[in-house]
Amino acid sequence: MKILIADDDPVALNLLKLMLEKWHHEVLAFSNGDDAWKKIQSNDSPQLIILDRQMPELHGEQICKMVREQFPNKPFYIILITGALIESNDVVEGIMEFGADDYITKPFIARELLARVHAGERILNLELALAERIKELEYLKRK
Repeated sequence: MKILIADDDPVALNLLKLMLEKWHHEVLAFSNGDDAWKKIQSNDSPQLIILDRQMPELHGEQICKMVREQFPNKPFYIILITGALIESNDVVEGIMEFGADDYITKPFIARELLARVHAGERILNLELALAERIKELEYLKRK
């Protein structure tokens, strides 16, 4: 699966990229939110997105909110990356208010990251299958 990642920390970005490529994902890596947002707006944007919560310029929460506002009918699965010390209010704010689907903390635990990516893949595959089925049913209804 193609995955878009964005993190302004070069070490974290490289580690994340290496882990995902090790698991046979195609990774598009960006060191800032502006470039990531430009790619998300393109026709060939990955649907699984992993964003650092805090980046200069556009940060993950802003991008998440813009994705949900500008692409309400396009399936995206968004994972926010946050610092190791988070409070439940931060999780609620990041996931619920800004539209993220999940989060992961730094430093990354490989198995946890893999589990969250697999969950995203499953949900995206279900959304795509559902959309296909809806198209089939609409076609049959018109007959």
